[in-house]
Amino acid sequence: MTLLSTSTGKLSIKAIFTVDGDYPKLTTIYLGPHDDTKKPERPKVGLKNSNLKTAESKTFTTTKKDFKFYFNVSDKDSSVKYIKIAQSKDLKGASWKSYDGDIKLSFDNDGKKNIYFKLKDENGNITDTFKQTIKVDSTVPELTITKIGTFVPDFTKFNDYIYTAENPTIEGITEEDSMILLYVDGKEDARLSEVTTNCIDKDGPDTCSFQLAPTLITNGKHSLYLLSEDPAGNQTQKELTISINP
Repeated sequence: MTLLSTSTGKLSIKAIFTVDGDYPKLTTIYLGPHDDTKKPERPKVGLKNSNLKTAESKTFTTTKKDFKFYFNVSDKDSSVKYIKIAQSKDLKGASWKSYDGDIKLSFDNDGKKNIYFKLKDENGNITDTFKQTIKVDSTVPELTITKIGTFVPDFTKFNDYIYTAENPTIEGITEEDSMILLYVDGKEDARLSEVTTNCIDKDGPDTCSFQLAPTLITNGKHSLYLLSEDPAGNQTQKELTISINP
């Protein structure tokens, strides 16, 4: 009877024992080719080798048009040797390339990009075709201050303002889902984690309105620094000074 059967990536080993009295006796050892027909498992992918996610489970966002995309795939019986990747679902025009854990991608324009890929191990087993979405966003967010308290500022003419009441609201527009931070004299005073109000559809990124309620703009002169950061990490800043003189 066979009590032991195991395999490596390239060979199968079988040990056959018979019972001789109270003790098993090894009678045959078979060493032969291993028939590996199992395709590699679904890979983990990402923009950083230290932060990979299961393929197709999320959309990755990058500020770069040229970047490396990383893969980590498990194959219990053999190693992955090749990758085929393209932007078309049928992988038209793509050829098998040596797999070493990452691949360089390059796009001409911003926007959502779908890449399709397959992996092949050293025994010729091929995965299904995986679709991975990557959003390329290299454009800084729009940031416009439309109102300070009750007046409309004109930054083409002035960057210093006088106001008669403390803590005037700061209103404006910026890219949808961006984070807005207001610093007064170097200290964070107000924050919106996501701007999602009164949004307007545009050819480029949609814009939304925001309103900040500061607490540090008291009597005297203050330096204001406004920062907008979009989901990709692009940033736009505005600076101005305001004097509160009741």
